[in-house]
Amino acid sequence: MVVWPAMVKFDGDPELDYLADEIEWKRESELHYLGYQEDDVLIDSVGSIFTLNDPKDNSTKIMPTNKNSTLEEVIELVKAHESSLGSCCVAKIGFDSILVAVNSIKSPL
Repeated sequence: MVVWPAMVKFDGDPELDYLADEIEWKRESELHYLGYQEDDVLIDSVGSIFTLNDPKDNSTKIMPTNKNSTLEEVIELVKAHESSLGSCCVAKIGFDSILVAVNSIKSPL
C-alpha cells in the first residue's frame, strides 16, 4: 500500500512528479495514455518503490516491488530534479526524512 504523498521518477528523466494522493495519481495517469515505461517508478513517503504497469495486461496500475529507496537515494533524486529546473546550490540540499524530501518537490526550493 502506498503511503502518500509520493513522487514519480520517469526512466531517463531527472524531473520528478509530486502526487498528493491516489486521486491525483489516477488523474495524472490518464495523461499517460500510452502507459508508463517499464522503468518508471513511484516512490512513496517511506521509500517504498512501486512499478506503474501490470505486466499481465500492460494496464496502468501501482504494483509493489518489495524494494525500498534510502533517504540518501531520494536526496540524490531531488538534487537531480532541482538541478534540471535550474535551482542553484543543489549540493546543499538535505532532508531529515523521505517524507520531507517528497514534499519538497511539491514546490520549487
